[in-house]
Amino acid sequence: MQATSRVGTEIPTPVVNPNGLQWFEDELFILDQQTDDVAVVDDEGHLLRRFETPTENGSGITVGGGFLWTASNGTTNAAVQGQRHACERRPAA
Repeated sequence: MQATSRVGTEIPTPVVNPNGLQWFEDELFILDQQTDDVAVVDDEGHLLRRFETPTENGSGITVGGGFLWTASNGTTNAAVQGQRHACERRPAA
């Protein structure tokens, strides 16, 4: 017997190669494996912000303690860097 599954909601992504997804509160953090940038979108896929990371060949992402954590498949020379500003919400303009 073949298993069947359905996607409840499809959210468009502004990145080329999404390879890490993490919901945090009402925002979706998306790690792009091609650029290693992170895009943050709302539940309709609207881009809220985008920022660079020191990740190389990114493969995973999570948010916790006010920080963004990413995983690299490649070798990276990056030191651990706080990205607290990336996770904190900014007042609406």
